[in-house]
Amino acid sequence: AGMPVIWQGRQIGLVDRAVADAQAHKLLGFVLHRGLAATRWIPLSGIEWVGSRCIAVGCEPMPLPPALPAQAAHVYLTGGGLAGQVADLLISSDSMRGVALEVCAGPWYRLLGQSSYAREYQVRQRTGQVLVGQLFSWAQMEQMLKEEGE
Repeated sequence: AGMPVIWQGRQIGLVDRAVADAQAHKLLGFVLHRGLAATRWIPLSGIEWVGSRCIAVGCEPMPLPPALPAQAAHVYLTGGGLAGQVADLLISSDSMRGVALEVCAGPWYRLLGQSSYAREYQVRQRTGQVLVGQLFSWAQMEQMLKEEGE
């Protein structure tokens, strides 16, 4: 969320949110916004690459599809209790698959850099509620991703 989107050498907006198929953990596309203009849609087929600082697309943004999946919202632990809210979706730039969800207790905690990450999760399509078994720190996430890359 918040990454600049580049098309034909110019910034066309910022990512408002990533939309994923929660069951397959596969990215479907991005919802974009630019100032007061209407939100627009970039499907997976239009994404050329995802970098560390921006996303390059190969097509013009389109109107939003009529039936996007519910936005993931509250995160609950399988042991009971509210863990926080989904702040972001980390995706692999190679496979465009969801690697992890960023979970924060609230917006202030995210600004303070106090996030946790969920590698395995289930999303209720109707409500957007997320169920996780375990949360990790960023250091633990980096270590797991490094081990997977080896």
